[in-house]
Amino acid sequence: MSKVRIYCPMHTAGAEENSQILQPGIENSQLCELVELPSLVRTLDHPEGPYIKAAPQTKGQPEEVDLMIIHGCMTPEQAIIWREQYPDIPAVVLDYKDELKLWHPDLRVLCHFKRNMAIRRHGVPLGVNDYNPHVVHFSPYCVREDIVEELKKHKESPRVMDVCCFFEHNQDNWSQHIPVHYGRGASLRETIERHIGWCGTRKLVASTLKAAQDWYGCGLKMHIGKTGGSTEGRRTPQEDYCRLMATTKIIVTATPDGWEGDYRLMEAMSSGALVLHNRMALPPAGLVDGDHWVVYNDHADMLEKVYYYTKHQDQASNIGSAGKEYVMQNHRPHHRVESWLRTVNML
Repeated sequence: MSKVRIYCPMHTAGAEENSQILQPGIENSQLCELVELPSLVRTLDHPEGPYIKAAPQTKGQPEEVDLMIIHGCMTPEQAIIWREQYPDIPAVVLDYKDELKLWHPDLRVLCHFKRNMAIRRHGVPLGVNDYNPHVVHFSPYCVREDIVEELKKHKESPRVMDVCCFFEHNQDNWSQHIPVHYGRGASLRETIERHIGWCGTRKLVASTLKAAQDWYGCGLKMHIGKTGGSTEGRRTPQEDYCRLMATTKIIVTATPDGWEGDYRLMEAMSSGALVLHNRMALPPAGLVDGDHWVVYNDHADMLEKVYYYTKHQDQASNIGSAGKEYVMQNHRPHHRVESWLRTVNML
């Protein structure tokens, strides 16, 4: 069986969708390969500028190319110019931006792949966006290969941390009031919501865990807060972050409030820890609640499940191991690239 030959005009681009998914996916796949074509359009790092305003068309479909992948990070002008250069090569758009909108709706392509299609409000999934008449397919993030390699360094390390949550908790004076009101008989939900309020799912679950750690006598060893540096550092396999994941029994994570899809879910699952995640409108394909991960409905439900699985560590370990195996067998970059090719009937 011959390989599917893929042309990526911006293969030198530094966008995450390219460097973390597309390039390693093609390189590690046995079913496709990256090919080059003569370019009449300047590359991003061209000394005279990133691209020219008018590109002469190269008629026909070069025999050595089966598919062109256009990046969502391109400007509309850039994307149009690249399509004009080789208009007869079938193309798709890899649009991994957070926003629901399509970034290149005017291009003549087979379909768009988006990693966020979920409509959410106040952290609650409301449904899936309708892109009619455009053909749009859900394509979630996968586990990055550099994270996989970094985690291997800690594969023999014992899991000494009970719970990790890599989000910041509220820093105001809410915490001094919680034990008083909670001690008077108010429910956990009422206490947290009254004194933290709505602050976003990520901060809310982190604040709930912090309250449990400080006030409720749970006796769990926790790490709560960011680690590994700045946002720019999220593009590298941070050593402290991977070490903590690899040595933790339970990782609590969540989607951003306005959209679904981030690297954290697959990163956490690839560590082998039990992953607790908030409910999604479009979870990655094949993940089964209670088999590969555990889904919680709100911050109170999350804490109850943390308590349960710290008391039932064999169950937690089995689910974490099954989740890691499923992700490694189904959600690495080459799996994602091959899924795109199957969607457009090239595999």
